[in-house]
Amino acid sequence: MIGGLLQDIEQGYSRRLAVVIPPGPGWPLRAYELALFITREATSMSADLKTTIVAPEPSPLRLLSPRLVELLSNELRLAGVHVVSAAGAGVEPGHAPTVVLRPSGQRLEVDRVLALPELRGRPITGIPAGDHGFVEVDEHGRVRGLDRVWAVGDGTAFPVKSGGVAVEQADVVAADIGAEAGAAVEPRAFDPDSLEELAGLPNGCYLRGWLTGDDDLTTRLPAAGVPILTYLERDLEASWRGEP
Repeated sequence: MIGGLLQDIEQGYSRRLAVVIPPGPGWPLRAYELALFITREATSMSADLKTTIVAPEPSPLRLLSPRLVELLSNELRLAGVHVVSAAGAGVEPGHAPTVVLRPSGQRLEVDRVLALPELRGRPITGIPAGDHGFVEVDEHGRVRGLDRVWAVGDGTAFPVKSGGVAVEQADVVAADIGAEAGAAVEPRAFDPDSLEELAGLPNGCYLRGWLTGDDDLTTRLPAAGVPILTYLERDLEASWRGEP
């Protein structure tokens, strides 16, 4: 799908792209990465492309480090990617799809739409979950309402889903479990502000490896840790849908 979209952009069939992030828990950082990657590829091909990210209001990035948000915003600005905010959005099909922002009614006529899915958790019997099916945990990753049970990753209620978040949560939980078991470790709280070093602001290499069939992604990962904006093939297969 992405390869076909890039071909359409190169040949001039698609000149306006909307990347839509639905409200609620999701993978917003990957939407920004995909928008940046496609826009930079278009620039490298000397193709005319206007990319707009439709983000929910309030911003899904509000829980992350202000410095990280600043860095990402600067990347978007330099690439010429526009961002608009709305409580929700819908797509009116047609020869030229139209993204309708709610509640303002603002209309964006585009050639292609890439939309992330609305996420719902998969409740586990005996594990308390919130309205969307995600596990509620405290600042140490302990499942609320249960004793000596921890949870990390996309299944938890932290709304920004990404590998970087899961890695940081796992470190916090490992320390807490160690302290619970009597190890000489100091437990600490999960702090979204600490994720800046895992941000791995995109330069296109992660997606390019997937698109070209290069499986050896680890050779290009920053030494500081797994980048928060890294794609894996299974994520694309599971989550992305395109509308012509």
